[in-house]
Parts: sequence; C-alpha cells; structure tokens
Amino acid sequence: MLYRFRRAKILILLAIFIFPAFFGCSSQSDEYTEHVVEFPASNSKKTGYNSAVYEIEPFELHFVLPKGWTVREKTADGKQPLYLYSGAFSRLYLFDTDDTCAGAVGYSTFQLYEGAEDNLQAIYSQIALGNGYRFDLRESYSVAASTDTTETGYMDVYYSKNFMQAFTEDPSEKTNKGILSYDKTRLIYVALEFEGSALTDAEWETIAKSITVSSIREK
Repeated sequence: MLYRFRRAKILILLAIFIFPAFFGCSSQSDEYTEHVVEFPASNSKKTGYNSAVYEIEPFELHFVLPKGWTVREKTADGKQPLYLYSGAFSRLYLFDTDDTCAGAVGYSTFQLYEGAEDNLQAIYSQIALGNGYRFDLRESYSVAASTDTTETGYMDVYYSKNFMQAFTEDPSEKTNKGILSYDKTRLIYVALEFEGSALTDAEWETIAKSITVSSIREK
C-alpha cells in the first residue's frame, strides 16, 4: 500500500515539474486564435488600373490574433480607417476584444528584378518607399521567419506630421506596428498593420511568426 502511495506521489510530481518542460505552461491556443482568410477577399475595389493584382490565383493566409479579436470586411460606420493606406489591396479590418477597429490586413503583388531578388525595398516598393506613410524597412525591420522562397518580418509603420495633418485632427507623427511577408513562388506579399498600442511586442512577434500562405483548400 505504501509503495502504491509513493508511486502515485512520484507520478504527480512528474506531471507538475517534468511535463511543462516539454509542452510549456500554456499552449498558443490558450491566448490566440488562428484565422484563415482568402485573398482576393473581394473584387469590389477592382479597376482597370489594378486588375492584375486581383487576377491572381487565390490563396489562403493563415495567422493568429489574440483571443477575442475578429476579422471583418467593413467597419460598423462604413468608413475606411487609414490602416494600410497604400500598397495593399482587398483590405480586411481587424477588431480587438472591445470591438474597436485596431488594424487591417491585405495583399499585393510584386516582380523580381535581376540582381535585386532579395532586396526588400524592391519587393515592398509599393508600401515601403513613401515619404508620408511607409512600412519602415531601413530602421526597424526584424526577421520573424524565413525559407528559401518566403520571409516574414515585423517593423514600424511611419506616419509623418504632414500626412497626419492632412487626414486627422492630430498633426503629430505616429508609429504603428506592421508585418510584411512575401512569397517568391506566388509573387505576392501580405501586409498587416496594427494600432501602435493595440498589441504588446510579444503579441506582435507571435503574430508575425504564425503567418503562412497556402493554396485554397477544397470545401
């Protein structure tokens, strides 16, 4: 009887101290929810000028958000926030646990130029080279994940004083949190932008590391 009691006690101690070392104290699903969105999400913004961006093979974007966040095509008032102001199409909006629009996700296409295949400025030229609004690749880019044909990074999103004065009542500079991920096989990149105070740095990095792109699954 004493032997069985000691054995049971040992098993309990193993469960408390050993198992967490292998599996962690909490799984990602305890704090995050995976979202899967299809792009192009809609053709409502398709024009003769940007038709090539929409006429691609559709794909799925997989990424996590903090639990309670949602992804929607429109805001409640129908207005378009400044998130992903330029350089991304087919925008979807990201809402936090208070149902406040706190970001956006979209995509675009790019071309590979000889001698600049790995140049981020060339790949992300549509979204990273603006003066008033840009994803800052030069000063704040950090790699989250990479393969031979893909790379995901996170960086600041810069709003100049003049840009803010033109679109808002606050003429001061602003910095948000951004994520970019390219796929050289599909020649597309995805972009996510979050309100600067909406995420912790750890959440920002976790979301960046979760991003994958795949073909549309059969339904």
